[in-house]
Amino acid sequence: MSQNDTAAGRAEQLLRLGDEIVARAIEGGASVAEASVREGEHLSVKVRLGERELVEEAGSRAIGLRVM
Repeated sequence: MSQNDTAAGRAEQLLRLGDEIVARAIEGGASVAEASVREGEHLSVKVRLGERELVEEAGSRAIGLRVM
């Protein structure tokens, strides 16, 4: 599987999750619902005097929901 296929699959999963969250909010009585789903990764390398000093890797996931 290529990297693009994997990214497309994750994007589709996040879209389905957002759809499910909005549907549950509407079922729960909201007249309007909006979801924001985000996922990201970060890699940072700091070099000092020609040598690696610090390597940091982080990942995050977030879901926001606005209902009225």
